[in-house]
Amino acid sequence: MTIKNRVITIIALFLMMLACVSHASAQSANGLSTVVIDPGHGGKDPGALGMNKSSTGYHEKDIVLSISLLLGKKIESAFPEVKVMYTRDTDVFITRNDRAQMANTYADLFISIHCNGNSNLSAHGTSVHILGQRSKRQGNEKDYFAQNQDVAQRRNNLMIVEGDEVKQTSIDASETSDVISSSLLWKAIYESSLLFATEVIDKLIKDPLTPRGIVLDQEVVDVLAYTSRPAVLLELGFVTNTKEYNYLKTAAAQEEIAERLFQAFSAYKPVYDSYFNIDFSSQPAPAALPQEPEKPQIDPSVSEGSYYGIQVMAGSRELKSDDSAFKGHAAHWVKTDSGIYKYIIGQHSSKEDAQANVANVKKDFPDAFIVKVKGNEVSRP
Repeated sequence: MTIKNRVITIIALFLMMLACVSHASAQSANGLSTVVIDPGHGGKDPGALGMNKSSTGYHEKDIVLSISLLLGKKIESAFPEVKVMYTRDTDVFITRNDRAQMANTYADLFISIHCNGNSNLSAHGTSVHILGQRSKRQGNEKDYFAQNQDVAQRRNNLMIVEGDEVKQTSIDASETSDVISSSLLWKAIYESSLLFATEVIDKLIKDPLTPRGIVLDQEVVDVLAYTSRPAVLLELGFVTNTKEYNYLKTAAAQEEIAERLFQAFSAYKPVYDSYFNIDFSSQPAPAALPQEPEKPQIDPSVSEGSYYGIQVMAGSRELKSDDSAFKGHAAHWVKTDSGIYKYIIGQHSSKEDAQANVANVKKDFPDAFIVKVKGNEVSRP
């Protein structure tokens, strides 16, 4: 297979590669079929201790296990075709390597759920973590793309296409085509992780949960550095913060958080699955490289470049203004500092003006909400 044909094949089937897991013969290549939910810590490792350190059942390991099991049951009920697996479903200790191995062996999506803790009792907020290519933290210059390539090479989990078959092969660093293929696979994993992370941010982080300073953190976080599948790690809040702890430890809060995460999963799965419904039987003629869509001009009546609109979706890539996803609405995008495209309908000078259009938009986008836009910052007013 020539380098050119191999690259074309890998691009066309990059998400299918994610579904063709090396040691899971039952795994299908028809979409998202297995989700692995990872309740952090467990057993001898309690994680962050709650405000009452002597209490049992209310530390990080207990809270995240409850939420994980609730989330899994919701997914199983709504999507019977999806297999839900847990790294642990009881109070036992599981090593980081075992968690990562389970993700790499079975998962189309890996969700690791944690709570936070800090000696600063005022620390608070929720954050969503994915693995970026390289750490920007001082003293940590590791290239995590190179590490993930090494993981893939040792696990021999690079997929190629020969005829009608998807086959497993090893990565040969001396072969340009292997390097390109593994690079594309890493990019596909990163994009899929980012897509799910944006859904979690939109669905999960709302009252009483609040965002941390860096709500989408792409620095290395524990198990993510060893996971070569679409993966996110959630820090739901601080069990060392009185307000957040008193919320997180309740059964009502755990049910609410599980429901919000389920809504994020429900929004993500159809997008993931849609890539498997594309007909690649014939190759289209080469097309010109896509141009970045032109951003609509702001209404001149809106002062100082800030305005109110209605956010209907978010994602890691640009959509044209006439994309069918907008269901006939005139939408524009705002690209945030984290690289997420927020898609917004309307440019209003006041929150009240935006509110007047919410009911109409919600007919097509039930989860739409009002946002304030200033430059590339998008926030809930």
